[in-house]
Amino acid sequence: TDAAGTVTTLTVTLAVHATISGLTTAVDDGMAKGWIASTVGATLLTALAAAQSADSAGNVTGAIADLKAFVSDVAHAKRGINGSYATLLTGWADDLITRL
Repeated sequence: TDAAGTVTTLTVTLAVHATISGLTTAVDDGMAKGWIASTVGATLLTALAAAQSADSAGNVTGAIADLKAFVSDVAHAKRGINGSYATLLTGWADDLITRL
């Protein structure tokens, strides 16, 4: 409100999206908290490392393929990953795939 009594409103919209680095951190965090078994985590980290290498080289098709492999690995790791955490990881990866 200014001196004349005029009220001004500002609306800000933020969009937060995952990155390959962020997914890697999420997998590491999930393993540290016991939500992802170490063997499953190692497989997921391998897929993410491949995606990061492809993305860094400008190979978007390769990065997308590696991220899709990550999503598949999450889906097939039924006993090695907490179900809710698997849903989060999959959602973040799917979002990232659409933006590459």
